[in-house]
Amino acid sequence: MALPSPIHFANLAHIIQATYEQGKTPHILLLDEIQDTHNLGAIARTALATGVDAIVVTTHNSAPISGQTMKASAGALVHMPICRTTDLSKTIAYLQESGLQIIACTEKATATIYEVDLTVPTAILLGSEQSGIHAKLMKMTTIQAKIPMQGPIGSLNVSVAAAVVLYEHQRQQIEGKKILIPPPKKLK
Repeated sequence: MALPSPIHFANLAHIIQATYEQGKTPHILLLDEIQDTHNLGAIARTALATGVDAIVVTTHNSAPISGQTMKASAGALVHMPICRTTDLSKTIAYLQESGLQIIACTEKATATIYEVDLTVPTAILLGSEQSGIHAKLMKMTTIQAKIPMQGPIGSLNVSVAAAVVLYEHQRQQIEGKKILIPPPKKLK
């Protein structure tokens, strides 16, 4: 017997339109096959606390929104708009057409998240616990950024990484600082 989802899924196009109409800067979180219910719940809790407008999850290879996920979110999933997509690449293309930059959070990047301007319309892309962000999606991103790390461990748990990145976004929104990656130098 299938149980109904404890939440109602939102329409991303409506959220983007409403955000622009309210004079706000859209801030979307894209999750590429996050599979652990505790990670998904923790990410939703942090997203709600930092003013994310919506979370987009894939319909396949993603953690279900279950009682465990709801518990890990401390109820945030009831208040956070969640959108589902069967094709994250089409969603990214739509967001880019809607004026959002796509920031891929990956330990393989050279720029840090602190060097990226997060005051403009932004969608932040986080990858799965096992394989990270799919290569096809990585090619579609505007900027790739990492969280600076010290020591022998090269990456953080995805829910912890989400918290670091989302709070940097919030800091930039509050302070209004524009931190830009300089454009590449032209060859002569």
